[in-house]
Amino acid sequence: MNPEAKMRRLLAAWLVACLPACLEPLASPAELDRRIAANAADNQVLADSGDSGDSADSADSADSADSEVAGADTVADTAGPEAGPPDSGADGLLADASDVNLPETVDAADTLDTAATFDAKETVDTAEVADSMPPDVSQPDVPPPDSGKPDTGKPDGQQDVGPPVIPPEGMVYVPKTTFQMGCHAAVDPQCANEEKPAHQVTLPGYFLDLKPVTAGQYVLCLSCAPPTQSFNSKYATYLAPGKENFPINFVTYYDAANYCAIKKQRLCTEAEFELGARGPNSLVYPWGNTAPTCTLAHYTACNPKNLIAAGSLPAGKSPFGALDMAGNVYEWVADWYGAYDASAVSAPKGPDEGGQRVLRGGSFDSPAHHLRASSRYQELPSFSDGGVGFRCCADAPP
Repeated sequence: MNPEAKMRRLLAAWLVACLPACLEPLASPAELDRRIAANAADNQVLADSGDSGDSADSADSADSADSEVAGADTVADTAGPEAGPPDSGADGLLADASDVNLPETVDAADTLDTAATFDAKETVDTAEVADSMPPDVSQPDVPPPDSGKPDTGKPDGQQDVGPPVIPPEGMVYVPKTTFQMGCHAAVDPQCANEEKPAHQVTLPGYFLDLKPVTAGQYVLCLSCAPPTQSFNSKYATYLAPGKENFPINFVTYYDAANYCAIKKQRLCTEAEFELGARGPNSLVYPWGNTAPTCTLAHYTACNPKNLIAAGSLPAGKSPFGALDMAGNVYEWVADWYGAYDASAVSAPKGPDEGGQRVLRGGSFDSPAHHLRASSRYQELPSFSDGGVGFRCCADAPP
């Protein structure tokens, strides 16, 4: 018999001796002894038949198979009904069990201990194999823990500021800004005393008329009084043919404030006018720090020696896009005239009372230095002139 066949039969013999005790551990000791004795007797019979089988030609596979089947039938007949189902075929593997030294008795407890030892070994080997295996690259990376900060999709320090503010028609938006109000001697050698000292001012966002209120707009206000001297002056624009787009003039402070109130708006404060003219960087003029020209502003050096249509010089617009913030007409603002203080302030509205109101921006008849964004002029509220007009402001949503 070749070694491989002997090994298979040895294994089969061990299984036959061991399986009854392993599979039925609850059988009584007397029953186990009876089964083992029966198996030993059967094995002796099989061994005797195996010796004769060894001398036969091993290549005769058909005769060997018949012998194995006969041996299986013999085991089944001898062991009785408790030996297991006769058609399982497992007992037929013991045709050459004479080479196996089987113990006369088998301890079920020892069998169970051996099985437990095998199970433990298998568990340890499995863990060692798992540890030695490379990681599964098909698995997605585990996301890092949540940092607790919202993901804005933007670089640190840059936050969303919400949707853009849309100003009413004919107005520009000036966002909340902190700037230096007054004259800066370091960049403007023409500072007048009433323009000093320069001081820090913070303003909330607001709306500013794009250009001065025109004669055509003012005439539509049925509750507004006609400007004084409107009918006997060559400079008047109220109801003057062809001057509908020129700034309204000859209006008093009261006329201007009334018009804005009827529109559910208000006159600009002095600080709002100055910021709207010079921007957050406190420019000397609306367009920058260079001297005026007639393409930037309409003043005394320019022709005609009269008003021109509002917003005719877009090159002179302010940083916020407002037009005519220098030249063409002086403009009333809401403040009483008063001296500046060096202290930083928020949303100043000027003195609580006074004798004169402030005018800003210069006119078509003004010299160049009156066009500076820090320049101030004051008159009685009842004053009117061909070079005086106004524009309105309105609060923006916070």
